[in-house]
Amino acid sequence: KINRENYYSRECIKFVQSMLICFGFKIGSVDGKLGPKTKNAINIFRKQLRLETNSEIDRELISYLITAYLISNYNNLEKVPEKEIIRFKNKFTELGLIE
Repeated sequence: KINRENYYSRECIKFVQSMLICFGFKIGSVDGKLGPKTKNAINIFRKQLRLETNSEIDRELISYLITAYLISNYNNLEKVPEKEIIRFKNKFTELGLIE
């Protein structure tokens, strides 16, 4: 079972911040702290996708961030190279988000 606290680890927050920066959000530095700029960016990202607006980091947020990143880079999820999928899977395992 995945521990909800893993979503708030410094490394996971840095990952979320990096993804938000990819989409042009101005959050300041990638510091692993869930400050007001990062919370605001999460809220705006969720609102753009018509999700429940809050600044929570959870499986839904991370799934949407990654899907949006892959679509923006490959235009179609079917075109995503296997190495990219493996890279994200390894990153999730490292962050303790999947077993």
